[in-house]
Amino acid sequence: MDEQQMGDLIKLNHRLNNAHHPDVDEEWKAFSEKKFSEEPAVVHEEPSISAPRRPLWHLYVSALVGAAAMFLIIFTFRHQLFPNQAVNTSELGEVAMVYDENPQRVALQGEGAKAVDVTQRDSISFYPSSANNALNSKLSTLSQKMQRLSTPRGMDYKVILADGSEVWLNAESRIEFPTNFQGNERRVKLLGEAYFKVTRNEKSPFIVSTDQMEVRVLGTEFNLKSYANEAAHVTLVKGSVEVGDKRLTPGQDAWYDKEGNIQVAEVDVYDIVQWKDGFFYFNDKSLVTVLRELGRWYNLGVIFRNANAMNHKVHFSALREGTVEEALSSLNSLRKVKITLQGNNIIVE
Repeated sequence: MDEQQMGDLIKLNHRLNNAHHPDVDEEWKAFSEKKFSEEPAVVHEEPSISAPRRPLWHLYVSALVGAAAMFLIIFTFRHQLFPNQAVNTSELGEVAMVYDENPQRVALQGEGAKAVDVTQRDSISFYPSSANNALNSKLSTLSQKMQRLSTPRGMDYKVILADGSEVWLNAESRIEFPTNFQGNERRVKLLGEAYFKVTRNEKSPFIVSTDQMEVRVLGTEFNLKSYANEAAHVTLVKGSVEVGDKRLTPGQDAWYDKEGNIQVAEVDVYDIVQWKDGFFYFNDKSLVTVLRELGRWYNLGVIFRNANAMNHKVHFSALREGTVEEALSSLNSLRKVKITLQGNNIIVE
C-alpha cells in the first residue's frame, strides 16, 4: 500500500468516526409504526430450549445502520477520486493515474534550508564559468552541500551542474545533486525522467542512481526514465553508458525485467527524447503509456472503464503547448476507444 492509499484510508476512517449516526430509537419507532400495522397476526409457540435469539427489531435497526455506513463509504471513495464531479462508482475501472491537488511549482531546496520557488525561471546554473550563473539572493543563501530540484506536473526545467553537465528535468521529477562535485566520482539521484548531456571526465565517472537502476557514464547523452510504479528505462543517444554488466551503444534501450535481469533492445530514440523539445510523440505505444504522459503534463487522473483498452497500440503526436482537449480529440480520431474529460479525470470508455 503506497502513501496515497494510506492517506485515503486515514481520511476515510476520520470521516466515519465523525459522521452522523442514525438514532436507533427514532428509526425503530418510525419503522414499527409502519411495519407492525401492516403485519398479519402471528401464532406464538412455546420456544424450545436453544441459544437466545436477538430481538427482531435489533436486526432491522442493524440493517439500517449498515446501509447508512455503506452509503458513506461509497460516497467518500467517490469523492476522493472525483472531487469535482458526480460519477457512478459502479462504473469505476482501472485507475492509471490520480489527479494531484497539491500546488504546482518548481522548487529548489538546499540541505538544511527551506525550498525556494524558482517557477519564474526556465533554467538555473551552478557552473562557475557560466554567464547564466547570476543566482538571485535567495538562491545564493542555500546550503553548499546537496541540492534538490523538483518539478511539478505540467512543467519541465533545465539545470546546469557544477561540472557543466546539462540536465533537462521532465514534469513530476526530482534530481538531487551536490553544489560542487568532489572526489573521484560525480553522483546524482533521480526520481522521474531527465535527459542528460554529461561533460566528459575520464577521471571522474558520472553516476545517476534511481530506485530501480544505476547508470554510469564518462561523457555522453542519454535519457533516463524512472517514475514510481513504472519500469525504469535508460536510452542512449550518444557515447556509451553502463547499466550493471551491460554497456550500451547509441540507439539502445535497457531495463530490468521482472526477474531482475537486464534487457537491451534497439529503439528509435527520436520519439523517446521529443518531450525535451516540446512534443508528445509515441510510435506504437500502449494507450495507458500515452495517457499517463498526458495526465502527468496536464495534471489529470486517468481511469480506464474499459480495462482492455489499456494495451491498445497507438501512434500519436502533439504539441505540449496545446490543450488537453486538442490532444484527446486527436486520440479519439483514431476510433479505437472513446476518451472524455470529466472534471479532473481522463475517462476511457
